[in-house]
Amino acid sequence: MKDLFTALFTLALVIGGFNVAGAQVVSDVNVSANVLATLGISTESNINFGNISDTSEPVIDPNNDTHNDLGTVFSIGRVDISGGNDAEVTITFNNSATLKGNGDPDNTMTFNLDIVGDSEVENQGTATAVASGDQENLSGSGAFYLWLGGNLGNLEDQAADDYSSDEPITVSVEYN
Repeated sequence: MKDLFTALFTLALVIGGFNVAGAQVVSDVNVSANVLATLGISTESNINFGNISDTSEPVIDPNNDTHNDLGTVFSIGRVDISGGNDAEVTITFNNSATLKGNGDPDNTMTFNLDIVGDSEVENQGTATAVASGDQENLSGSGAFYLWLGGNLGNLEDQAADDYSSDEPITVSVEYN
């Protein structure tokens, strides 16, 4: 019995000794997250050239400064972006759209986009050009405004019709 007790005691020391000899090590992994404010985008107004002549070269200036050959009633497009205060975002969009005649879909013309933007809505007149893929900073209150204009080129010999875009100008925004 004494031999059994000695063997068990020796075995306990050996097993305990291995635990001490293989000393436990610890590594801590921290967890973090950056929760961003909801990113929003909304169309406030669409682009409308109004009633124009088939001999014109219509241009809508997004800064609302110098327009050319537009109808009496026209509108500059506007898109509002909202998100985190002072956040940086990337803005992308298609640079043109094909307009098709509603009376005859074979009648087409191309709209070429011109966009300006600013973080303050009252700065439309001094807003600067924005190219697709540009990074912009939202204001301290998390806002950025885009004004959309552009041109239809020379409409000489353009068929008379009521035209609208086959596919819209799509503006998207994402946090950097």
